Amino acid sequence: MRVAIALSALLVVGCGSESSAVPFGSGASDCAHCHAEHAEQFESAAHARSSRSPVFEALLPHVEEAWGSAARARCVGCHSPRHGTDESVTCVSCHAAVGHRGASDGRLVIDLDAPIVGPFEDADSPHSTRTSGLLGSSELCASCHEVSGPGLFVEHTGTEHLDAVRATAAPSCATCHLPRTDDGPVASGGVDRERHDHRFVGLDPRWGATDAALSQARELSRALLGAALELRVTRDGDAIVVELENVGAAHAVPTGVAFFRDVWVDVTLEQADGSIEVRERVIELGDLPMLGEARVALPTEADHIEERRLHPFEVRSARLDAPSARVTAELRFRAIREDALAALDLPLREAPIVLVTSSPER
Repeated sequence: MRVAIALSALLVVGCGSESSAVPFGSGASDCAHCHAEHAEQFESAAHARSSRSPVFEALLPHVEEAWGSAARARCVGCHSPRHGTDESVTCVSCHAAVGHRGASDGRLVIDLDAPIVGPFEDADSPHSTRTSGLLGSSELCASCHEVSGPGLFVEHTGTEHLDAVRATAAPSCATCHLPRTDDGPVASGGVDRERHDHRFVGLDPRWGATDAALSQARELSRALLGAALELRVTRDGDAIVVELENVGAAHAVPTGVAFFRDVWVDVTLEQADGSIEVRERVIELGDLPMLGEARVALPTEADHIEERRLHPFEVRSARLDAPSARVTAELRFRAIREDALAALDLPLREAPIVLVTSSPER
């Protein structure tokens, strides 16, 4: 049935010329005629709403007030690149990319007249295709995820990752953020191929997603960060040592808009008499917007950013006196800090996600 529906849609849209990269249109909905499963996954990705995220929309007036209209336009240029007919980042943002004018600040070069880029040299497609080392490379991702402003909106994800690649031969961004799924047709009626999840797994599930999609995104986020960070709890005499190490992320954690992320460790002490004591935030990750010595909610209110990211193989630790207590350490995160959401007049999206629990014996 899916094949029949897709073929009917193609007849309505028309096949166009094989010399055209996008004979059926350049929007995600156009690609969905044949690539229904990948399009459905992409619809739940934050990329698909890059221009319509409530956080992005609420931030724009603050950016303009703090740094001017040119700064606002710079933000819009990356979040609403209009590579095709969609305002947000869309399929052709990657699959029609032919290069960049520097691997940063959204300076991708998109050619809608060139053959669509795919992973298979023997693709049998109604539109022209080609392969390219750029697709799936970390350099492609860095073209948008290495940011030098405006103002304090600086992101070093691309640099962090490329440093890790040089030091440890780390895998590409796609290995973790577009993980391999089950084999199957890439397009309706096609042969079985190696396939990858196009939800672009990260720490920030898409706003406006259905409850089912949000729940699934949270599970994927939990697995992603759980693989990146290792929480250890050991006893040293009468003390408990809590350690958090970046063991699996080929960049700092958190990265990107690290001044919005909130990752922390809470410790619960259970005494022999059953009494409970909770020690909150014994370890904290996530950069802080600062105005002088005071913490502020938004980077547009700050004069500098205090870095608290955890770089690859770096360890943070806390030592607690707990001579006879049973200890439970919980690693938690929020994609957007509570104070930032409040400053933007946005509601809390959900409770923090508990990632890891570790309980040594007394």
